[in-house]
Amino acid sequence: MVESRIRILKIQDVLSLACGKKIPLDGHDAFHDLFLALEFENSLKRKAAFDHPLYHQFETQVLKPNAQKIEVLEFEMDPGKDVRFS
Repeated sequence: MVESRIRILKIQDVLSLACGKKIPLDGHDAFHDLFLALEFENSLKRKAAFDHPLYHQFETQVLKPNAQKIEVLEFEMDPGKDVRFS
């Protein structure tokens, strides 16, 4: 999680980054499930961030060696609507 903050927040197009890991429930082992939530101003900035050399370096040095499965989900917020107070 620390490594993702150090590397990804250096990319100017990333507005914010949230990361965390799964909490094991009822004594069951969690296999260090990790999520990263990145926020961008628009889809062009998202594309530019994923094409950035720092992201490629993060992906090859951190994600791929340590992940069995990577799933990418993309969500679009309502344009022009401030969702902080909804």
